[in-house]
Amino acid sequence: MKNGIWIPDEIWQLDWPPMHRVFLAKVAALSKGRKCNAGDDKLAEYLACKPQYIRKMMKELREAGCLVVEGYGYSRSLAIGRLQGRPRSNHSSKQPQEQKLQPQAQLKATTVATKSNHSCGDYRVTIEKTIEGTKERKALFYPFESERFLNAWNEWVKYRTKRRLPFQGIDDEQLALHKLYQDSHGDETTSVDAIATAIASGWTGLFPSNRNKGEGSGRNLDW
Repeated sequence: MKNGIWIPDEIWQLDWPPMHRVFLAKVAALSKGRKCNAGDDKLAEYLACKPQYIRKMMKELREAGCLVVEGYGYSRSLAIGRLQGRPRSNHSSKQPQEQKLQPQAQLKATTVATKSNHSCGDYRVTIEKTIEGTKERKALFYPFESERFLNAWNEWVKYRTKRRLPFQGIDDEQLALHKLYQDSHGDETTSVDAIATAIASGWTGLFPSNRNKGEGSGRNLDW
């Protein structure tokens, strides 16, 4: 007989959909030293859902303070935060309509999930679908998850492609994201400004922060 997931009362009684509570319980069960290092694909395998849905739940729980996310990419870790219900503004005004339409909505969601691998409205999936062709790719790990950064990075990818310098696969692009994060010292605004400056200047490399003023200025370098 396979092992199951034990869900503590303080998690099961939260005002979240059942799948969110199961997700929190699995993170707690996998935590070693109060941290869970399982990736999106592994968590999706555990919960029998898509990685996109894992990221959607993770984003919502993190914004509510129930989940603490540290780092990104392969060094990312998850931890249980302050257990509390989801913000009322997300669902209170629509709750009566949702209850009335729940069977139809569930049927529609099941149908859409069966037909598409992108049934969850996650920004990373949206960005990936718009980058030069719409072929499904492995998910990238972005250092910043705001729409502002994702739009800027998407423009950078398209710009490099037009310059006939496309990234050579997902590993190459992931390395570029990691380098940008390091060069900008983990600052999102610096990273976005570096992308805008590089495109406006016709550069093929990114020179965040002080590098724009000195060694990067006027040079046309690749990583």
